[in-house]
Amino acid sequence: MVGGGPAGLQLAVTARERGHDVELWEKSDVLGGQINLSAKLPTQGVFADYVRHQTARLAELGVLVKLKQAATADTVIAARPDVVAIATGAAARRPRIPGIDDTRVQDMWQVIENGPVEGENVAIIVQEDHAAPLAMADHLAALGRHVTLFIQTNAPAPALSRYSIGTFMG
Repeated sequence: MVGGGPAGLQLAVTARERGHDVELWEKSDVLGGQINLSAKLPTQGVFADYVRHQTARLAELGVLVKLKQAATADTVIAARPDVVAIATGAAARRPRIPGIDDTRVQDMWQVIENGPVEGENVAIIVQEDHAAPLAMADHLAALGRHVTLFIQTNAPAPALSRYSIGTFMG
């Protein structure tokens, strides 16, 4: 098994609970993948709790976790697994619009890792229907930025329940 992000963590737990011997390889020095970035936003700390919970479950179940273990064709073949599940993580989507290569254009992960953006006015192009863009907008607004969301759906975050979205919209 390869990949210690949210999907890989749950897959490792499920496979072990079903009686399989499981090794979880993670190329970085921590489990959680990009969910750790989300956990850095002030209102999203619950994601860190999820990673801690899953890490504890892995330990309780006896899953062998190998941090700083890159998966290459050679390392996977050398391990001689019966089954390999590869969790590759997510990549930022960049819309094909004029100006997207401007140095002022950053994806959310860059903003979280590198700190708040410069300037007073921030535009967020929303390309998903979940909470992440709203959490980022909330974070930037709390830092004093004027935030405008450009939403491609008929409402912000239509996949969220009306109760969850109320937290952000409030």
